[in-house]
Amino acid sequence: MIYDNIYNIETSMLERIKTIRKIYIGFSLLIGILSPLVIYVSFVDWNGDGIINNADFFDPREKPLSYFGIIDTTSTIWVVSLIILAIGILWGGIVRVNQFFKDFNQKLILKSIIVFSFICLMMTAIIPMTEGWWHKLPAILFFLSYNFFIFMFGLFRSFSQVRNGFFSVCIGSLMLLSTLFLIPFPKGGISEILYIQLMTYWNLLMFIKGNRRAKMKLTSPKQPIA
Repeated sequence: MIYDNIYNIETSMLERIKTIRKIYIGFSLLIGILSPLVIYVSFVDWNGDGIINNADFFDPREKPLSYFGIIDTTSTIWVVSLIILAIGILWGGIVRVNQFFKDFNQKLILKSIIVFSFICLMMTAIIPMTEGWWHKLPAILFFLSYNFFIFMFGLFRSFSQVRNGFFSVCIGSLMLLSTLFLIPFPKGGISEILYIQLMTYWNLLMFIKGNRRAKMKLTSPKQPIA
C-alpha cells in the first residue's frame, strides 16, 4: 500500500514536470520557426527612408539573421527569442541525453558540449552584431559545437542502434555542409536558415521519439520489491 502511494505520487509529479517540459520545449521550437517569419513580414522600415515598401524586406542573401538584433524595432524580440531558444536547446539536449544514453562518459561528453553551445548562443544573443568578432566568435562556436553535439549524439547511439545513430550523424553532417552556402552567399543568411531548419527537424524528431520512449517506460510493469 505504501509503495503504491509513493509510486502514484512520483508518477503524478513526473507527469507534471514532463508536461511543463513539453510545453516549454515545444514553445522554443515554435519560436525558432516562427520568430524569423514574423519579423520578416512585419514591414519594418529597414532602410530608414520613412517609406515602407518592397525595398524594406529582409534579404538573407545580403544580410545575416543577426541583423535583426541591431534594428530598434526588432532587437528586443530577437534577443528574447534567442535566449528562450538557448534555454530550450539546453533543456532539450540534456533531457535527450538522459533518455537515450546510460553510459556515464558518453553522457558527460554530450552534456559538456550542449552546455558550451548554450553559453555561446547566449553570448550571441546578448552581444550585438555591431561588436564585430565579439559577436561573430561565439556565433561561429555555437554553430560548430551544436553541430558537433548532434554528430556525437548519433555516433554514440550507433554503437547500439546503427540506424537511429546514422540519422543524427547525417543531420550533423548536413548542418556542417550548410556552411558551403557561404561561398555563393558570404553574408551568411542562407546558410543560417538552412542550419536552423535542420536543427529544428532534428529536435522535433528527437522530441517525438523521446516522449514515445518515456511513455513506454511509464506503461511498462514495475518489478515488485522483494
